[in-house]
Amino acid sequence: MPIRAQALTMHYFATDADGPKTGDVGNHALRIIEDGVIGTIAASPAEIDATNAPGMYKVAITAAENTADVVTLCGKSSSSGVTISPSTWTNITNADANVAAILTDTGTTLDGKINTIDGIVDAILVDTGTTLDDKIDAILVDTDVLGASPIAANIMQIAGGTDAVSSLKKGSASILEGSVTSGCTTTSIVGTGSLSTVDEFYTDRMILFTSGDLEYSGRAIAAYTGSTKTFTVSPAFTSSASSSDTFIIV
Repeated sequence: MPIRAQALTMHYFATDADGPKTGDVGNHALRIIEDGVIGTIAASPAEIDATNAPGMYKVAITAAENTADVVTLCGKSSSSGVTISPSTWTNITNADANVAAILTDTGTTLDGKINTIDGIVDAILVDTGTTLDDKIDAILVDTDVLGASPIAANIMQIAGGTDAVSSLKKGSASILEGSVTSGCTTTSIVGTGSLSTVDEFYTDRMILFTSGDLEYSGRAIAAYTGSTKTFTVSPAFTSSASSSDTFIIV
C-alpha cells in the first residue's frame, strides 16, 4: 500500500486509436491531484519497455508530492489523438512514525512497554495458579473438540442471502465462447460456430481473446452482422486474429 509522505514510482498507460502508444514520452505533460487540488510533478516520465510493455510509462513521485489521502496522476500528450489514462491511489498513514511519536510523547520505549506487559501476564498467572503451558494445552483440547464436529456451510448463499449467488450465476451464463475463421482484420473479426445470426446481437459487449497473438486483448463490439457472424470492434486491435483463435464475449 502507498504510504503518505513517502516517495514512490507510479505507472500510467498511453493509447491512441491503434491501441498502446509507444515512443511518446517526450510529449507527456503530467500533473498530480491531491485531494482535489492540482499541482505539478518535478520528475520527468520514462517509457518502461516499448517491446514487452507497449504503452506503459513511469514517473517518480516525491514525498512532498504524495501528502494527501487520495492522489491521482494524470496528464496529456501534445501528440494528436494520444490519451493518457489517469492512475489513482489511496495513501495509508505511516504507522511506524505514529508509534515513534507516541513513545516520544510518553517518555517510553517499545521494549520497556513489552517488558511491562510480560510482568503483568506473569502476575496474572501466579494469581490464578496457572501457567501459560497449561492454558495452551487447554486451548488445544478445545480446538480438538471443534475439529471433531462438522461445520455446516451453505454454498448457495452469500451473507445469508441468495440474491448475490443468483446474480453471479446469471453473469457467468452470459459469457459466450467462440473461435474465428479466416478473413479477419484489425477491426473486423469473423466468427464461426453457434454464434447468433441476428444483426447487432452482441453490439456494446466486449470480445476478449483467449488464445493466439491477441490473447488477453479485448475491444468493445461496435457492430455485429449476423449473416456472416462478423464483429466490428473499436478501437482496432494491434494485429489481425488468425483462424482458430478463441475468444469470449462478456
